[in-house]
Amino acid sequence: MAYGHPVPAGTPWWRELTEPVPEEVSREDGRRTFGLMELAVRGQGSARHLHATLLGGVTAERVLLNVHPARARSCTT
Repeated sequence: MAYGHPVPAGTPWWRELTEPVPEEVSREDGRRTFGLMELAVRGQGSARHLHATLLGGVTAERVLLNVHPARARSCTT
């Protein structure tokens, strides 16, 4: 399972980070950033396939992958 959505203009998301980011990073217009909110898989290769399928039609400038802090160490690129 994987889902996400465009990050809306005026989102409080950027204000909730542990360190502040510059305005040019946090500016949102509802199309600039796509947030990948959930990625749950079983089996090898599943995450890569779901990720590619979900993002295949995304035209955003960038994508955010939200990771629970307890799982951050196990994430790889």
